[in-house]
Amino acid sequence: MPTIAHRRRPSWACALSCLCAAAATCGGCDRTLCPSTTFPAVIHVSLQPVPPSAGDLLVTISCPADSECGFLDGPATGSADSSVTITTVLRPPAVDIVVTERVGGAVALRHRTPVEYRPVGTRQTECGGDAEALVLVPAD
Repeated sequence: MPTIAHRRRPSWACALSCLCAAAATCGGCDRTLCPSTTFPAVIHVSLQPVPPSAGDLLVTISCPADSECGFLDGPATGSADSSVTITTVLRPPAVDIVVTERVGGAVALRHRTPVEYRPVGTRQTECGGDAEALVLVPAD
């Protein structure tokens, strides 16, 4: 009986075969593949209506303890008489807002609020883009 010699396939051929098989069974392969690029979003927080004592209050934007926010500069604190902003790359669905008295630090308001983002600017693609959110916190 003759001996049959088996030739080994080059490793690239094996890898190509696996890739083709995966592509053939992939249900969503016709979608755009997005690079690992992050697009920042800015969250603006304001008290509404602005109380007469807003200059004596501080607003702090922070991440809820049970989630990750991807804040680039957070938590952020600023005067309640203007909008306080924070930048994120993970776009959390909610943020914690704490309003404190500038003198003494007593907590005047603690609020977890949902965040809704809207696209801004010209850098918009199928993979995402820059965005911002305006969060109005009831001051009453």
